[in-house]
Formats: sequence, C-alpha cells, structure tokens
Amino acid sequence: MIQQARSSNSRSFLREAEDCVLILDSVENINYFQSLINNVVAKRKNNETYTGAKEAREQLLALLKRYGEVKTANVWCRNLIVEIDKINELRNILAKKLDEKNIFGVLEIHLQDREINSPHLQFVGIKAEEAETIIAQTVVELGYEISLESAMSKKNFIPYYEENSKARTISLSEQLSFEKQERQIKLIENDGVSFYEQIEIERKKFYELLNTKVGLSKSLIENTRIGKVRKDYDYYKKSTVSLKRDLKQKIENFRNKLR
Repeated sequence: MIQQARSSNSRSFLREAEDCVLILDSVENINYFQSLINNVVAKRKNNETYTGAKEAREQLLALLKRYGEVKTANVWCRNLIVEIDKINELRNILAKKLDEKNIFGVLEIHLQDREINSPHLQFVGIKAEEAETIIAQTVVELGYEISLESAMSKKNFIPYYEENSKARTISLSEQLSFEKQERQIKLIENDGVSFYEQIEIERKKFYELLNTKVGLSKSLIENTRIGKVRKDYDYYKKSTVSLKRDLKQKIENFRNKLR
C-alpha cells in the first residue's frame, strides 16, 4: 500500500526509532543519523518533553529528497513472529536487499498503530513501489504472509481509528524487551530443572506444607472442642449431682423440723 511521504510531524515516522533500519547512501550518513536516533531513544526513555524526533525526521526527509520522490510503503506482515532472532533476521535480509537496489529510506516494523491494526512494515523513502514489492516478496518467503496479494493489499482499506476510537499502538521495542526477559527466565536452570519448573515445585511444596498446617490446626481445634465439651460436661454433671444432694438434704431437714 503506497501513501504520501510521512511528514516531520508524523508520529508514525520513527515511532519505532530504537529498532528502525537505516538504508542510506553512505556509512557516514548512517552513523550520523543513527547517533541522532540514539539520542531520541534515550530522551524518550527518560520521558523528556523535547526528544529531537522532529528534527531527526526533518533531516532524514531532506536527505532522501535529494535522491528522488519520497513516499511511504506499508506491507502487511500479519504472521510475524515477535522474537528477537526472527526480527533481526527480517531486518538484516531487507536491509541487504534494499541496499543492493540503491533504495534509500527508513524501515520500521509496526506491530499495531492507530491506522493499521495488524503487524506491518513501514518504509519511508525513495522508489517506494519497488521497495514495496521487495518487502512483500520477503515476508511471503519467510511465511509471514500467504501471498504477494495479501501482503500488498489495500482493498477497502479504512484507517483503524475510524472504526475504533480507542485504537492504540503497540511498541515493538517493549514487546522485544518482554520477550528477552522471558527467554532469560527460561534459561535459568537448577540441576536441569527450568525456572518455571522450579516455581511449580516450590508452589507444590508450599501447598503441601499449607495443607499439613491446616490439617494440624483442624485437629487441634477438634481436640480442643472435645476437651472443652468433656470438661464442661463433667463440671455440669458434678454441679447437678451436688445440687440435687443439697436440695434433698434441705428437704429432709425441713421434714424433721415439722415432726
């Protein structure tokens, strides 16, 4: 799906700055813009009001316009596997293919945004139509789309925010960070037992201990109740017998007086 070039005010352009791919005409330009982008990412993480993102976009667009007309290509990638290795593989393959054709621009992987509610690749740069075809062929080869038609489809396209006013974005960097943590947890082992298995073992131990404690508590309560009932029974039995005896004696004494 080909659209007009993103502007310097676009929130979509460089939204995934941390994981974007720069395909430019020289190593010097790549290093320069990568430095700008790293500063933007750092300021975003510090929640700073001014991040420099707009200036970075302006400079990138100015450079790209020297080489031709700049447009935006969006390619569906709905079966994307969000794992660090898979994401890096996709980025590296596309960077190589686009660079070989001198197709300069910025490539980003968007999981979901307010306009497109599914994983897709956004390319902002020159030769956008050619870039779209290369990207679509690649995602089909990797199994992330079933055909070129589905990857490039724009049939009846309606921006998602028009269908859902609560449409939101999902950050690739945050998803990758979460996936990295998950992988690290799975790698933690103790005597060949995974971290999750350790948690399950400890959980079972806890509940076994808890059940034992509860059982002992119930037994103690029952024993206490039985003991108290027995004690109370003995007390009332003794009191009743004594009361009867005293009453009987008083009656007998009263009768003797009447005589």
